[in-house]
Amino acid sequence: MWRWPGSAARDEQARQLRLVNAQLALVRRLLLQLVRPLRPYGLQVTLLQETHTMGAEDTLVFSVAAAPLNKPHDVVQRHCNVRVNGAEHVHLTTDPDANKFADISVPEGASVNLVFIDVDDANNESAPLSYDFIAADRIPPEQPAGVAIAPVAEVPGDEYTG
Repeated sequence: MWRWPGSAARDEQARQLRLVNAQLALVRRLLLQLVRPLRPYGLQVTLLQETHTMGAEDTLVFSVAAAPLNKPHDVVQRHCNVRVNGAEHVHLTTDPDANKFADISVPEGASVNLVFIDVDDANNESAPLSYDFIAADRIPPEQPAGVAIAPVAEVPGDEYTG
């Protein structure tokens, strides 16, 4: 016949279970740190829209904002070089007061590398700031427009079977 363990054994099992759960929570936090690289200081990548083309892969449109420059400065241009899946995709340039690079279109699921460089009035280039991410669709579908209810038939009460 099976005998249930005593209360001391149950307490020890509960303590061991709590210890294992705490260790699993720590492992989860460490794994999240591995798969979520830290964003470089002052850099913000924003998903603007998703476009669908029949028979082709979806395209995601991003904007990227860099930290504003400290004044006074002698920067005359800001450059953003975009590589998609290791290939040169587009090179964007903006003036130093417009810290935003808009409408960067990439295929969904692509590996994207952004490299930022500032150029001053003597044509000196800053050290590059690089940022990598995977282009993932994070835009939910629109809310359903509504529900239409219309009577189809009338069933006499004594024949209704639910």
